[in-house]
Amino acid sequence: MSLAEGAPVDPLIKVMNLAALPIAFGVVTYVGDTWLRALVVALAGVILTAAIITEKRRSRTEPAEGQPPAMREQVTA
Repeated sequence: MSLAEGAPVDPLIKVMNLAALPIAFGVVTYVGDTWLRALVVALAGVILTAAIITEKRRSRTEPAEGQPPAMREQVTA
């Protein structure tokens, strides 16, 4: 694999690691309280789901960079 193939994945891995740190901290901190640990995990799941839904909706309504103007009109219509 060349450097060009792995380059887009590197920032994604960094963001995933930064997102996982607070979740792991919450799970480890509340090791004696099962309900609180479950709440931390559930809250993280809700936030992740909301972020995915928001991004999917945004990608459907915004035209991609570099599209010709005719394609932009079809995407926004």
